This record gives sequence, C-alpha cells and structure tokens, in this order.
Amino acid sequence: MSVKGLKIGLDFHGVINDRPGYFARFTRTAIRKGYEIHVITGGPLELVRQTLDQWKVAYTEIFAILDYYDAHGEVKYFENGEYKIPDKLWDTAKAEYCAVNGINVHIDDSS
Repeated sequence: MSVKGLKIGLDFHGVINDRPGYFARFTRTAIRKGYEIHVITGGPLELVRQTLDQWKVAYTEIFAILDYYDAHGEVKYFENGEYKIPDKLWDTAKAEYCAVNGINVHIDDSS
C-alpha cells in the first residue's frame, strides 16, 4: 500500500468534536495529499454532516451507525426520543465498516 492510498477513519464523538480546529487542518491536509478521510460515528448522519461542515472538517465519507441500521430496520425507537440498536450490531459496526472499506487506521476514543 502506498501512502497516497491511505484510508483514515476518525470517530466524531470524543475525537473530532474534542479538537475541531486541529481536525479541520489535519483533514484538509490529508485529503490534499490524496488520503481518504472516513468519519465513522454513531450518528445521526445529518447532524454530524452539518457540524463537520460548520467546523470546516473535510471528509471523503461519513458512516453513521444509527442511520445505517435504521435503513436496515434494526433500530427500535422509544416515545422519549431514545433508540436502541442491538449491542452486537453497535459494538461491531465500526470494525466491520473499516474491514469492508479497507481503512488502514482508525482513531477512536473507545476500544
């Protein structure tokens, strides 16, 4: 693998949102060098997208667990606005996304 084809995954909550100025500079530089930036997050997609754009954080793709599993009928919503995705799906979603999409390195605040 050449460095030019590097694919970087970044978590939103606990990573990008902790240092948005830093990640705005980092992601713009990385994309300019030919790297891919995949924001891999719990979601929701549209709110994350709006926030990234507001902070000028560049990205190639966004993967939001909530939106992905909602589209597959795996999310249970409650009257109070909360939701539940089966733990096994939630706990493996980022790793599976990285494997399927050939992410070389993923930066996350949790294991």
